Amino acid sequence: MRSDTNTDTFRLIGFDEGGEKVGRDSGHHRLVCNIDGGGKIAIWGSKDSRRNIDSVLKAGLPCDIECEYRLPDDPWAKEYCHTHWVPENWDLHILEG
Repeated sequence: MRSDTNTDTFRLIGFDEGGEKVGRDSGHHRLVCNIDGGGKIAIWGSKDSRRNIDSVLKAGLPCDIECEYRLPDDPWAKEYCHTHWVPENWDLHILEG
């Protein structure tokens, strides 16, 4: 396990930013979701690596996930109010109810 990695479960209750976005300059894909109880989780991907983003989109919201995550970097954490980041290719699983 990576030293900056945490694992937890979250209930995703809504899309922030209107759904999936692609950075104009970076080309990074992100899906930001509101977490039940507060906070926002940013799920990262790329054109060639959308596994986690597609899993959440396919499940629809609300849904429960278990995932590896890390704390977001400043200044993005402050600017976008992200509380958790799931980097591209880290583990994310949809939990069946």
